[in-house]
Parts: sequence; structure tokens; C-alpha cells
Amino acid sequence: MAAGAGGAAGERRILCVGLVCLDIISVVETFPAEDSDTRCVSQRWQRGGNASNSCTVLALLGAPCAFMGSLAPGPVADFIAADFQRRGVDTAHVAWQPRGDVPCACCIVNASSGSRTIILHDTNLPDATARDFERVDLSQYKWIHFEVSTGLWGSLGIEGPTGMEGDPFYCG
Repeated sequence: MAAGAGGAAGERRILCVGLVCLDIISVVETFPAEDSDTRCVSQRWQRGGNASNSCTVLALLGAPCAFMGSLAPGPVADFIAADFQRRGVDTAHVAWQPRGDVPCACCIVNASSGSRTIILHDTNLPDATARDFERVDLSQYKWIHFEVSTGLWGSLGIEGPTGMEGDPFYCG
């Protein structure tokens, strides 16, 4: 499902709202010691982020879905948009920002133990806003998955969860 494409006639979709980032994944034989040089066994770029990854899983399971989150034009966004398209994820609701950089996560994967260490560069890219969300025709969705982050709640003009008992979002 390419940008702007819909599901089968009359089929309602799933919308995932939240983060997309570039994951740079470096696989090493063993985790390097601090202040050392290590060669990686392999390295790749991969689209990441909770909402973005949820879209991939849903699409692989055959569920028509769309992503809503922020991107800024450039080669990283081109890579991400092409991967969404390759996976059949609708990107019509991407909030294109005139400024900012796409977040990037450097992931070090230890091949011998399977452990991973993630270093996220959470950039100055603005989140999607309530105004962006108002442009979405919600009647075409049967489910909306929100990746909850303090920034996203605030940008949508919603008082987010406090994590305290008595909070309607409390799951303790």
C-alpha cells in the first residue's frame, strides 16, 4: 500500500501514530571494551521506532495499516519512505516538517550473547501535532495505536498519563 493508498474497498485500517527513526545496526563478535577500536561483522540501515515497527508487523500479518509521525526531507527520510512503501505501509499521514533531523539510533548487537545496546539521538524534529491529527479521516480506521511519549501527548494537546494510581491511563 503506497502513500495515499487505501485498503480493499470498504476495509477499515489500523493507524499507528508515533516515532520513526533510522536504526544503524552494527553487529560485533563481542561487545567492545570502552575506549577501544572494534571492527563489526556487519552493518546495515533499518527503519525503526515503535509505531513504525508496529506498522511493519501489521503489514506482514496482512493487516492494512498507515503510519503517522514526523519526517524531515532528505536522504534518511527517502530511505524510510521507500522502506514503508516496500512493506505496504500507507504514509499519507506523515507530518513533513520543514526543519529538523530524523532521529537516529545506533544499535550495537553482540553476536556471541545476543545482547544489544541502543544509543538514540533524539533530534530536534517536531512531533506531529493536534492540527496534523485533525486532518485525518478517522472513519477509515478500525484501530489507532498511539506510541505514548511525553512529547507526543503534549504536541496533540492531551494531558498524558502520570503513571499514578487514579490516573485513567494507570495500568499498575
